[in-house]
Amino acid sequence: MLQPENMDVVVRWRSREYRVEGARTLGELKRRVGELTGVDAKRQKLMGLPPKAVKGAADDSPLASLGLKPEHRLTMMGSPDSEHEELALAAETAKAAQAALIDDLDDVIDGVEVGIEHNPVYLAKIAARVSSYKPRMLAGARPGKKCLVLDVDYTLFDHRSPAESARELGRPYLHEFLAAAYAHYDLVVWSATSMSWIVLKMSELGLMDHPSFKLAMLFDAGAMIGVESAQYGLLNVKPLGVLWALFPDIYREANTIMLDDLGRNFLMNPRSGLKIRPCRGMTIAANRAADVELVGLSEYLELIRDDDDLSALDHRSWERTVRKRRAMGCSDGRIGGLGGAEAEGDAADDSGGRGDGSEGVGKAP
Repeated sequence: MLQPENMDVVVRWRSREYRVEGARTLGELKRRVGELTGVDAKRQKLMGLPPKAVKGAADDSPLASLGLKPEHRLTMMGSPDSEHEELALAAETAKAAQAALIDDLDDVIDGVEVGIEHNPVYLAKIAARVSSYKPRMLAGARPGKKCLVLDVDYTLFDHRSPAESARELGRPYLHEFLAAAYAHYDLVVWSATSMSWIVLKMSELGLMDHPSFKLAMLFDAGAMIGVESAQYGLLNVKPLGVLWALFPDIYREANTIMLDDLGRNFLMNPRSGLKIRPCRGMTIAANRAADVELVGLSEYLELIRDDDDLSALDHRSWERTVRKRRAMGCSDGRIGGLGGAEAEGDAADDSGGRGDGSEGVGKAP
């Protein structure tokens, strides 16, 4: 059956639906979507496209030739131009302010080198965030539980690869990992993006209403602060001090661990961070089969769940810890199921994720 040259397509973005009428080519569709939403074509990530359209189709490709049908429904991720302009202006302002603060700091500390996490300027920034920032509360905190803080992009989600749906880009064993962790840890998501983007990703990945676990709360870029590092220069980081100050009776350094693929995000809380290997190329079967990072990390979280002070552990050696415990027969196997039949279908490089040359412990016991 021949498809019409011009098609009507429905695009969902930020909880609203936009109807694009009479689009003929992929490029025209993107242009028209940009006119309706303010999201430039180069920043649009369209989910729900047929495989032909996903794999490098040219903008002049007719929609009919790509497998789209009339009334085809898509979901889009992307930020409008206005937000990018605001972010660029804010970044320039923050950069200038940061330079001034660093100049002032030289006088305050009289030439004595201070660790970034103890720098009074950055501690003041954390205090400012605490007084003004409000996370998106979901299930909320559970007194008595430890806290697992999770990055999103490249930690839970491959946000660069083209795919028909967001779930194809989720890290293997993601749901099983979160379900196992939820028994002993509150799940806090913290991404260096906007809150609307985080909510959309969590929803598309099936994490907002999962029957086996609940997300406690969401933190976005608004909770981050700017710092200067000799190694990285000026950058924004995720200070766990904001979380600890907002929930002082529940969360603290001793019961919090953060997973992120960028080690620099731990600059303000170096004893609480665990650098995870980034997940990339999740639409390639071989990559999905090889990515068993969450299996080993699930075992590590189980092993340390009763430790009184997580900050006293060397999380850089988490794989060595798991191998040692396995060799000693200390693992009770409660999380070994992540590599079993229950998860088989899910598993169907800045690989320097650790920097210690270890071969990994991802294989399920």
